[in-house]
Amino acid sequence: MTEAALAKFDVMVDPAQHIVRACDLPQLADRAGWLAPRLRALFPGYQDAHIMGWLRTMAGTNGTSNYRLVCTDNAVALSEYRNEKLVVAPFIIDHFVVVNEGADISEGQALYDDMNRWGMSIGASEIHINSRSDVSRQLVEERLGKTIERKALCAKVGK
Repeated sequence: MTEAALAKFDVMVDPAQHIVRACDLPQLADRAGWLAPRLRALFPGYQDAHIMGWLRTMAGTNGTSNYRLVCTDNAVALSEYRNEKLVVAPFIIDHFVVVNEGADISEGQALYDDMNRWGMSIGASEIHINSRSDVSRQLVEERLGKTIERKALCAKVGK
């Protein structure tokens, strides 16, 4: 590993402070009471049963699918890696990082540290940050470095 790549590990949260672990079914069940309402607010139109059912399909698949569902004691993150056709390096999509109300936001930052570590391990080129994350852009930049905004051109289907 190059010195520049190793230097990125220096800014990460002390792993003894917040342990990031796979969010399997038991961990998901332990967090469901606060997680489902938070995700319902982020993804309106879905009921708790739909949201938790969707997450159950990804629980325990870390390393065997494109999705990575991880947690600390009071925060949960879902990310995904994708490859575009004819582009060598994959990129990571941050679907959400939510922190339990009243918990230290550094738990969410620890999940971004883990997302960055995962990205480096798979050779990803970038992380697409979710603007609705509980971790502010400034706090994400403390962990990952400067972010940039991109405009996307979209058209309505059927028009």
